Amino acid sequence: MFQEIIESVAKTEELQKETIHNLRLVNSYLGSITTATKDKLRAIKKKYNFDNRQNIIPNPANDTHLEFIKGLGEYNILVFLADKTGVYDNDKELGVIIREWPYANFLTIDNDIELGKYYKIVDNIFYTWLSFLWQTVEGHETKLSVKIIENNSSSIFCLNDFAWYDLSKFIDYIEPVKPKDRFFNRDLGLAEIYSRVDIRFSFLEVPERTRAFQRNEELKEVVLKQGFTFVDNVQLGQGAFESVNDFLKIKHRQIMYVDVINDLLKDDWTDVTFQGT
Repeated sequence: MFQEIIESVAKTEELQKETIHNLRLVNSYLGSITTATKDKLRAIKKKYNFDNRQNIIPNPANDTHLEFIKGLGEYNILVFLADKTGVYDNDKELGVIIREWPYANFLTIDNDIELGKYYKIVDNIFYTWLSFLWQTVEGHETKLSVKIIENNSSSIFCLNDFAWYDLSKFIDYIEPVKPKDRFFNRDLGLAEIYSRVDIRFSFLEVPERTRAFQRNEELKEVVLKQGFTFVDNVQLGQGAFESVNDFLKIKHRQIMYVDVINDLLKDDWTDVTFQGT
C-alpha cells in the first residue's frame, strides 16, 4: 500500500537503508492484516452508530465519541466510548482489534536523528492506514465523531476529517446531540490522507509547511511560512507584521492553513504532495 509513499519520503528525508527496510516490513505487515481489519471495522460500524445509540451508549443525552485507543509508542488498538464525563471501559467483546507488527526481522537504527525519522514516518503510515480503512468501510455512516487517541498524551487524530487535535472540526463534544455529517464530498486517496496525517498540530510555534495541489492541468501551492498562509505566493488573512506570540494565535494560524486545504479538497483539487515521483 505504502510503497510509493516510502520511496517518496526516502528521497526527501534522505533515509538510511535500515529505516527503509523497517518501513517496508511494517508496510508488508499492514497489508497482510488489511482484509481482516476491514472486517473488524465493519463490525464496529454495525455496533457503534448514531441510530443504535440508545442501545450501546451509556448516556445517550451526551455527545458520545467512538475512540480507537493505543498505548504510548505502541500500535495495539482497543475500542472505547467517551463523552464529556470521561472514557468508558473498552469493548471486551471486541478486544484488541489491531495488533502491533513483529520486530524480529527489523534492522537496528543506531542514529538518534534517523530513529526520530523512523518513528515519525511509521506513525504517519499507521494513522494513514487505519484512516484509509475506516474510509473504505464508509465509517462516516456511523454519524459519530471517531478518533484515534494515544493513551496518556494529547495525541488525538479525528477520522471524520483526518485532522489532528484542534485542526479537526470534530474534536469537541457538541450538545445538543446530533448526527455528524460526512466532512469531505469524496474519498481521499492514500497519499492525500498521509499528507493530512503529516500536518501535526503544534502547541509551541507555527510550523512551516508546503502542500501541492492539482486539478486537471492546473497546479497550486499552499505554504505556511512565518505564521502566514500563502496560496501561490499570495498571502491570505492577517497583516504581514502581526506577531504570533501566544497559543490562540498559534492555533488560529494553523487552523487557517488547514481550512484552506479543506476548501481545495472539497473543490475537486487533489493533494499531490506525497504522490509517487
